[in-house]
Amino acid sequence: MQGDAISSYAVQKRDGFPLLRFSANLEAEFRAWYKDRNLKLVQVSSIGTMFIFLAFAGLDVLTLPPSVQVWSLPIRLGVICPLLFALFWVARHYSKYPRMLTPLSVLSVIASGWGTIGILFIAHSQDVPLPYEGIIILITYPYFFAALLFPLACLGGVSILVIYVVMEYLLGMPPMQLVYHGSFLLTMNIIGIVGCYVFEHVMRDNFLTSQMLTEFAQKDPLTELYNRRVFNENYHRIWRQAVRDRVPLAIILADVDYFKNYNDLYGHVQGDECLKEVAQVMGRAVNRPFDMVARYGGEEFVILCFDVRKSFAEELTENIRRGVYQLNSTHEGSSVADRVTITLGGIVAVPEADCMPREFIRLADEALYRAKEAGRNQAVFTENQVNDEGALKVSLLASEPLSFDADDKKLG
Repeated sequence: MQGDAISSYAVQKRDGFPLLRFSANLEAEFRAWYKDRNLKLVQVSSIGTMFIFLAFAGLDVLTLPPSVQVWSLPIRLGVICPLLFALFWVARHYSKYPRMLTPLSVLSVIASGWGTIGILFIAHSQDVPLPYEGIIILITYPYFFAALLFPLACLGGVSILVIYVVMEYLLGMPPMQLVYHGSFLLTMNIIGIVGCYVFEHVMRDNFLTSQMLTEFAQKDPLTELYNRRVFNENYHRIWRQAVRDRVPLAIILADVDYFKNYNDLYGHVQGDECLKEVAQVMGRAVNRPFDMVARYGGEEFVILCFDVRKSFAEELTENIRRGVYQLNSTHEGSSVADRVTITLGGIVAVPEADCMPREFIRLADEALYRAKEAGRNQAVFTENQVNDEGALKVSLLASEPLSFDADDKKLG
């Protein structure tokens, strides 16, 4: 969960994407974002196109001979319109059918284009003069209204052109007329390709920009760890999940030892560099998808781990403690060592439904206080609260009222 998504967005924006392709992780994220942003467009365009085909079905009844209607009506009413309605339904209920949207969009393009060409083929083979201009209108559908990404949109539009040219060639259309019609359709495809490329490029750039802004709002600008506000939001969500699933949750508070003395000796600029180095150690250590580390304030950090045992939390804190120690950052103002060190305190337990999330924070803070009292540069976990499996031995409800400042109240 900690990750380095903000840097990957910035790197991708810096490097550009002329081929309309991101790195693997970003590409999957963009595709999901792109679909969500275009659901309304798919709904409107699919239902609108369906009504257009229904109108043309009525026109077929009024103008075409029965020998053509016997083919045109089943194609329009039995194939194209049901597919378009299915696409509309899936777009309306996307959360239930996320994997069906793109295949149905492609099928709707194929059905609309190739089905119309099939009707033209039948009519022209019987010397019924149906105009080809409708194909020009259909070519705009995959490029601008089906919400398909560039390669699939091009495949849909170009395939309509190729199928039409092949159909008219097989029916013996005069070469000059075929070239004339084909040139119009080719021009329409070129316009669609350019327009679709520009549209998707803008969408991809907007995606990177919006994600970078979101990450900027979520990250502490100095350490690039999550900020306290994001921690609070995720803590409540993960707490509820742990209560439902009855799994252990770990909260670990960490404090850089004698950091005020460090700032006084080496200055705030060097102090900032020290915090960055410590944050990098913690960010590398906390790397599971649902875990997070955040800057809690000043030189204090907080770690949240979902579904862990105490042995895992102890190993994690030892890795962090050792990693900070091995930075070998000189700290002459420390009473612990000749270098920068860190002290950690935490709790691992299965939260009960009647517990308050802020109580975990209080117990972790008590453990951090005991670690400092014991000499710092170590990790201490709350005793007599959890068994070896991480389950609560006693209720964590406070026996007396607790006072909290404004920030602490957000945790409750």
